[in-house]
Amino acid sequence: IRELSIDLGGVGNAFESWLILRGVQTLALRMERHCATAMALAEFLEAHPKVDRVWYPGLPSHPDHDVAGRVLRGFSGMMAIELAGGFEAGQRFQEAVELASVGASLGGTKTNICHAASVTHTQLTSEERRAVGISDGLVRVSVGIEDSEDVIEDFERALEKA
Repeated sequence: IRELSIDLGGVGNAFESWLILRGVQTLALRMERHCATAMALAEFLEAHPKVDRVWYPGLPSHPDHDVAGRVLRGFSGMMAIELAGGFEAGQRFQEAVELASVGASLGGTKTNICHAASVTHTQLTSEERRAVGISDGLVRVSVGIEDSEDVIEDFERALEKA
C-alpha cells in the first residue's frame, strides 16, 4: 500500500473523482458497444485474405475462447491482428487508417491501433520480438465505441494499402 500511495497518491483530486463518477454512469453502455464493435471487426478481419491471424477471445478460433465465454460478460474491445505482409504491411496499414488513431492508449472511446514492431518494440530485433510472441506484422487494436461499419470500412481501406 505504501508503494502504491507513493506512486499514485493517496487520494484523487476533486475533478478526477468527479470524472470517474460521471464515467461510471455510462460504463455498461460503453462496454456493450466496445464488445459489439470489436466482435464485428474481429469477424471481418478473420475472413480477410491479408490477415493471417486475429487474436480475439470472442472468436471460436481463439485458444481461450471457451474459458473467456465462461468468465467474461462480453469479450472486450481489445484484440491483435497479424498481417500477412509482415513488417512493411504493418507500417502501411498503420499509416493508412483514417478513423482509428495510432497510439498505445487502451480502452478509450476512440479506436486506436499500434504496429508493435515499429512503435512500441523497436528496441528489439525481429528475432527477439518473435521469441516473445510479437510477429513483424502484429497490430494491436483497442476498439472504441464508433459504429462498427465505420471501423470496418476504415480497416478495409487500410488493408488494401497494406
